[in-house]
Amino acid sequence: MKFSVLIPFYNHHDQIKKVVAAVLNESQYVDEILVCVDGCASPDLSQFEMVRILESPKNLGLASTRNILLKEARSEHVLFLDADCIIEDHSLELAVQKWDGQSFFAGRESDSPKDGLANQFRAHFWVQTLGEETITSAPYFMGLASGGLRQKFLECGLFCEQMGNYGEDIEFSKRAIKKGNNIQYLPDFKVFHDRQDNFTSLIKMVKSHCKGQIIGHFLHGCPIIDTYKMSLSWIVIATGSSLRRHRSLPLAIVSLTVTTSALLFRCWFAFECYRGKHAIA
Repeated sequence: MKFSVLIPFYNHHDQIKKVVAAVLNESQYVDEILVCVDGCASPDLSQFEMVRILESPKNLGLASTRNILLKEARSEHVLFLDADCIIEDHSLELAVQKWDGQSFFAGRESDSPKDGLANQFRAHFWVQTLGEETITSAPYFMGLASGGLRQKFLECGLFCEQMGNYGEDIEFSKRAIKKGNNIQYLPDFKVFHDRQDNFTSLIKMVKSHCKGQIIGHFLHGCPIIDTYKMSLSWIVIATGSSLRRHRSLPLAIVSLTVTTSALLFRCWFAFECYRGKHAIA
């Protein structure tokens, strides 16, 4: 089994070579690597023979870039990676062994930088994962490391381009399940998320993720109350763990601020959805 590895790219010049090199460590499972440059300077990947670069003259957003890659892929199996997500050794091999071959599949973020309070919060509490256990019918997949059969992506109508840069994976997941598809979560399929944050970028990211999550749930009639329960629990978990486990009052303050903000963002975007402000055709 070989994959078309699909990487949307926007200004991750410091990470992209490491991402490609990690993929090629398991080249026996790779048919091609497609990198779609989304309206920014193109990276120099000439040293990698399997890489083909596609270029968009203007910034279209993550959902649109994923669709361009899907349409250009030549393999029947596709694997999406974010341009700052480095596959851990043997992760693709484990994914191939455990994937049922029909479901969409989801990997997870296993680690990320921990220098600075914003990065510590991300590494400890804002991780794209569904846990340590394999889930045969997962509720969604995270776009940073996911894949499946190319034809099934096409049959589900591709990613909703109106979602922009956030939440396109949640929206697609919910739509795919409604169409009778399954999502398999493979916790052994791991990536290192090579992302650096400060407090401002962290709040911006949390706001955008919350917006995408709420819109995705609202569009497909999923119970939004579950996201509120999750938000409330993470205020307690993240703040309490910062004090008890990590023994850091500054981290506890950051955790309390960010998780409370996440709850408020979700409430606000749900209110806007009920008002019809985020209707998507």
